[in-house]
Amino acid sequence: ARSTTPARSDHIVGRVEQRAQLGRTLDDVIDDGSRFVIIGGDAGAGKTTVVDAFVADLFGRLADRKAQLIRGQCVPMGNEGLPYAPIVGVLRDLVSQHGREQILEWAGAGREALGALLPDFGTAPSDADDTIRLQLFETVTMLLERASENGPLVVIIEDIHWADESTRHVLRFLARALTDAPVMIITTYRSDELTRRHPLRPFLAEVGRFPGTVRIDVPGLDRSEVAELLTQLLERPPSNVVIDLVYK
Repeated sequence: ARSTTPARSDHIVGRVEQRAQLGRTLDDVIDDGSRFVIIGGDAGAGKTTVVDAFVADLFGRLADRKAQLIRGQCVPMGNEGLPYAPIVGVLRDLVSQHGREQILEWAGAGREALGALLPDFGTAPSDADDTIRLQLFETVTMLLERASENGPLVVIIEDIHWADESTRHVLRFLARALTDAPVMIITTYRSDELTRRHPLRPFLAEVGRFPGTVRIDVPGLDRSEVAELLTQLLERPPSNVVIDLVYK
């Protein structure tokens, strides 16, 4: 888990409500079961800032929730992302925190399917048919459920606009299958990257209809918020000319 974040997370500009909403959603997860959070905004709007601030809260004012944190990152590669990259990252975090033997025990009969993502867990099945993929999805789901028995589990996956089709399938499955378990999956995406035919669009539309989905939009800063941010960065009030140049 990443237990430290930059000092800028102590006070963020114009994102107080989004940060608070993540905290409220964690409490909903603890009380009522899983949530799938989708954070959208243009590049540079502050999605990562909001997520980092929430991570700081997990180890600060929300530390009494005793949440666990694991992360994955989508990696762009050609027209689509590197297959399963964020899911592999999430699983490696699980292994790091709970140990290989514990993960194998939780996986049970699904341990063979894990070989498709974690080669050191065994040889991947030679036939990657729908049955094997389903077993893999079910195993990943079960691992998150079992891990959450040790405390609410927060899973952060950023930049899903770069996710490959396989990753979207896993996320869709998790959004449906994780119900009562205290698992909070947080995803981010760049709204300005979504062309009319971008494959993430139908994913967002479908997952957005699930009862456990929470949408959080991160709009651009208004002029007063830009002025506040510049004051922080410059350590003095900026001129109106500078504010207008940055705001535009």
